[in-house]
Amino acid sequence: MIITVITVLSFFIFDICLSCDSMKVLDISKVDDNWLCSATSSLELMECQFAFDGNRHTLWHPGHTGENAMLILNLNVDLVLNGLKIYQYDWITGLATEVEVEFGDSKVRLTANRKREFIWNGKLAGRQMKGRRLLIRILNVKGGGMGPFKDVQLIGCIEEGTTQIPPGGDIFPTSDVMLILLGIVMIIIMCCCVGACCMGMKRKTCNLRGIIGDLKVRTVRFKGSSSHLSTSSHTSHASHN
Repeated sequence: MIITVITVLSFFIFDICLSCDSMKVLDISKVDDNWLCSATSSLELMECQFAFDGNRHTLWHPGHTGENAMLILNLNVDLVLNGLKIYQYDWITGLATEVEVEFGDSKVRLTANRKREFIWNGKLAGRQMKGRRLLIRILNVKGGGMGPFKDVQLIGCIEEGTTQIPPGGDIFPTSDVMLILLGIVMIIIMCCCVGACCMGMKRKTCNLRGIIGDLKVRTVRFKGSSSHLSTSSHTSHASHN
C-alpha cells in the first residue's frame, strides 16, 4: 500500500516537472538552429521557410488553389505546445477555410476565423501536443485560391529532459531533476520499509541486512555490437541556414 502511494506520488511529481504552462510564442531559430521545412509545392519567392521566420511580411503559398497542399516543419527537439496560430494573408481571390494540424501523435482540425486566422488554444481545449514534426494540411478553400500564410506560431516550450540533436548525431536525453526525484523516492521507500519492520518487531533493533540484503558492488559487462541511431532522410524544398 505504501509503495503504491509513493509510486503514484512520484508520477505526479514527474508530471509537474515535465508540464508546460507557457503561452509564449517560440522563436524557431532559437529553439533549433537546424530546423528544416518542406512543402508539397511552393510559389517562387514564397517558399516554406517564410512561414516560420517570424516575419509577417514574408509569405508561403503553394502556387495553386491550395487544396490538399501540405506545409511541414521538422525540428531536432521535442516541444510541448499549448497553442498554435496560423496567420493567412488577406487575398481577394479567396482563402483557406479549414486546415488539419498534426504535431507528434496529435491531430486537430481548425476553421478560419473572421480575420482568416487559424487559432488553437490547448488550455481551453484541455490538452497539449508533444512532438518535433509539424504538418499542416489544407483541407478546404473558398474562392479561387487560398491566401498565403504569413506566419505560423508555435506556443509552448521545449520539453524538459530533451536536448537538441545535431544532424547525423546520436544523443541520449537525460534529466538531472528526474534523477534527483528518483533518488528521493527510493529513500522514502527505504524509510517506510525500515519503519514498518521496526514497528512489527518486539525487539528494539531491526535487522537491516534482512531488509536490504548484503550490499555488494558488482561490475556488469555488456557484450554485443554498439547500436547506432538510424534516421530516414527526405528532400526538403527549402531549409533554414
